[in-house]
Amino acid sequence: MSPPISPQCLLSYAQVHLLFTIPTTAVLFLVTRPLLTKVDRAKLILLPLIAFVWTTPWDNEIVRNGGTYRKDCILYTIGYVPIEEYFFFLIQSFMTTLSTILITRWTLPPLHLFPYHSRRSPSPHIPLPTLITFLFALAGLRLATPSHHTYYLGMILWWASIPLMLLTWGTSGYIARMGSVRGVGVWCVAVGVPTAYLWGVDGFAIGMGTWHISEATSLNTFPLPNLPLEEAIFFLATNSILVTACMAFDRCVAISRTLDIPSPTPISPSHLPVQWSSVATMWRAFIVPDQMGFEGGDDESPQARLAHVAKALAVLSRASRSFAAASLLLPWDLRMDLGILYAFCRVGDDLVDEDGDEASQGVRIERLELLRRTVDAVYADPLRPAFSRRAVRALFGSKQDSKPAAQPTSTGQLTPEQQTELCAVASALTDLAQIVPRRCWDELLSGYALDIGAKGGGGGPRMDTVADLIDYGERVAGSVGEMCTRVVLARCGCPPSDAAAAAVVSSARRMGVALQLVNVARDAVQDARDLGRCYLPRELFHDSDAWIVDALVAGRVAAGPDCASGWVRPVAIRDTVLALTDLAEQIHAEAIVGIAALKSAPARAGLRAACAVYGGIGDAVKDMDDEEVARGARARLGVGRMVWIALRAIYGAW
Repeated sequence: MSPPISPQCLLSYAQVHLLFTIPTTAVLFLVTRPLLTKVDRAKLILLPLIAFVWTTPWDNEIVRNGGTYRKDCILYTIGYVPIEEYFFFLIQSFMTTLSTILITRWTLPPLHLFPYHSRRSPSPHIPLPTLITFLFALAGLRLATPSHHTYYLGMILWWASIPLMLLTWGTSGYIARMGSVRGVGVWCVAVGVPTAYLWGVDGFAIGMGTWHISEATSLNTFPLPNLPLEEAIFFLATNSILVTACMAFDRCVAISRTLDIPSPTPISPSHLPVQWSSVATMWRAFIVPDQMGFEGGDDESPQARLAHVAKALAVLSRASRSFAAASLLLPWDLRMDLGILYAFCRVGDDLVDEDGDEASQGVRIERLELLRRTVDAVYADPLRPAFSRRAVRALFGSKQDSKPAAQPTSTGQLTPEQQTELCAVASALTDLAQIVPRRCWDELLSGYALDIGAKGGGGGPRMDTVADLIDYGERVAGSVGEMCTRVVLARCGCPPSDAAAAAVVSSARRMGVALQLVNVARDAVQDARDLGRCYLPRELFHDSDAWIVDALVAGRVAAGPDCASGWVRPVAIRDTVLALTDLAEQIHAEAIVGIAALKSAPARAGLRAACAVYGGIGDAVKDMDDEEVARGARARLGVGRMVWIALRAIYGAW
């Protein structure tokens, strides 16, 4: 029995939109706008249009056979349906697509393409969700009898099941694997959030007399106050279609990139050309079955290649919390590529910095040589990544899944875990060799050589002037900035020879220097204690304080307010550290203007946030209290502050 509703129109259909659907959609759009990729924009155009075309004749038929709207609650009708209802087709599609983009953008689609639990190729089959939706479609056709209580339910079932059959056939396995990431299905969250909201809006509107479901064509069952069962199923079904379609888009783009599907123009989240060839590429990717991930042999299958990527990103998450967190704001293709680049840098940095005592000098020099040979293997043939991956595996003398036999010794050999890690990260890096110039890695390795004093026989780097420190920053950070920017330009479809692109690369190198200065300022005490190194330029100290640099290189740093003769209190280098943070801020402000010239809005937003979060460490250095300075504590950013800096960088600049 229907619950009591208003006998008169207390809320017009137009007011429902003005109060509930339009404001919510506007807020979602404002939140997501700086982060929207080319693929996201395609979803926001195509999905509402497809929904409008698919729904219009169906809804007119339902209203013709018993659906009712209060004449005083609507403006006018086209056919049998109010104009506000047509608008609802579009606004719901837009709203649900935006919320799905916001919920799913934190995932990495390529890592959920293929099953990882087995090396055996699964047999082709029809997914269970597809069979279920097929049965729903048959049931709907039987129930959709005009003037019968099951009419509205039957119409919903067959109408929603047809697109869901197609979508789940190509996407259900991907959705299931993505859903296992956090133990709660991402798909369920993406469907549940807009569905719950629209259930509330619909029940409220029915209670206010905005529209009415005919008792003759309804089961008259109300799972929630004023909300008929059919309406609840309708919103659940429509949002299921929209969310699954969004994920199908993501899977197709990930497949086209991972399997290198032939296409006149490569497709990625950052670059989706508006042309018919893009449609053809997406369709070819859609029909690719999951078992394609197992083709190509144990070491060259897409599954094995993605395992390398997953290993590299795991290294990044462990080694650099700030970069890993900030990179979440980048489109997934850039997040993945830059994560691989940065992971290799972190692995190399850890290897040459491990064991800072003089006795390990020879070991660290051998590790630096191993890094050089690893880069040689990565660039064995930049145009043929598979050939380079074989060179990487040959260098480490084992296949990807077998553990290297080498044991740690005084000759500098790595542990099995270190070899496996370096091999995996280098293998993932081969796909970027065509984009990143080899000279950038040579420049970075020359910076590592300065770190361990390989050229001068030990003792680490010597920074007499600020110019020396900036030159060092160009090697170890400016080179990384250039590599990252060249990847962004390539993925966004920008020619690297373009004059504007060259200016962006130059600004990125300067940004790298600024962030390296922050690094030096933050780690001045720790570098001296753990590694016996001092990157602080001598010219920033008075002549009477020149001994401080030698004491830092010797690792003579006090751990508190009291110190013996010849030992350095951390407060003694405070002014020098703050001078470096001021210089870093100046260079950062100049460089960020050049990075803002990137054509890709989400790339700009993500990089701006990443640079701001890392640069925020400089503010944390300045904010350290006397007690923290006295004991030589390392400045850190809390999660809340990190989030605030990232949000301010994205939305403040916009």
